[in-house]
Amino acid sequence: MHLSAVKHKMRACDRFLHAGANAPHTYICQTNPTFRQVWRDEMADRNRVLKVLRIRQVQERTGLSRSTIYDRLNPRSPRYDCTFPKPMKIGLSAIGWLESSINEWIESCFAA
Repeated sequence: MHLSAVKHKMRACDRFLHAGANAPHTYICQTNPTFRQVWRDEMADRNRVLKVLRIRQVQERTGLSRSTIYDRLNPRSPRYDCTFPKPMKIGLSAIGWLESSINEWIESCFAA
């Protein structure tokens, strides 16, 4: 099935959901299992939100100071931690960390 046809059917399926008409939605999804899987994946993607944390939020999450966070990133520092998440550039002079990577790092610290 062509991607544009899937998107068209997904929009139609969304209209049925918002209108509260479950029978047409059920019929469309049951007659085309490929569409049903694509629709489930699309709904899962809508619920998955990537959040970028700035330095203050990382400080609050980890309990580390600003200088300790940057020491964990610096390979020449005695406090260097190769498992600490690397920041990503989000602007000309702004960086941020993915919330999921910070959470995974915290969980790995407790697991060790």
